[in-house]
Amino acid sequence: HWMPIALPFDRWWVSPAPFGHPLFSLFPVLSPLVTTFYDSLSSFTCPPSFVVGPKAAQRRFPQLQDKGLLFATVFHEAMHDDARTNIAIALTAAERGAAVANYCEVTGLIKENGRAAGVSVLDRVTSQRFDVRAKAV
Repeated sequence: HWMPIALPFDRWWVSPAPFGHPLFSLFPVLSPLVTTFYDSLSSFTCPPSFVVGPKAAQRRFPQLQDKGLLFATVFHEAMHDDARTNIAIALTAAERGAAVANYCEVTGLIKENGRAAGVSVLDRVTSQRFDVRAKAV
């Protein structure tokens, strides 16, 4: 599922330059190029980015303020159910022998020979404390 996102612009350049770099002053002018590059990162599987004038921007995105709006660049961001992704990762890890816990807080680092060897954990549901050791932390 793709979510359209508008980058509204009320000026052709930004001053002072964002991040202190003069090239970023030109972001309003360069935004179509930048969003096309962003589209390429998905091998152009997303809907294409495009530029709209102020009236079309207002129709598509009524929450935008129309005062001084010059144009908007529209790009698309993928949406997914991150809870389902996290559950799939946890189940896969458990199938491969990992210990999986929920509502747990890391309270400390276990060090051996100057290297992290695990973590101390507090179960926020049962108030039980335990250590989790791993080859990589």
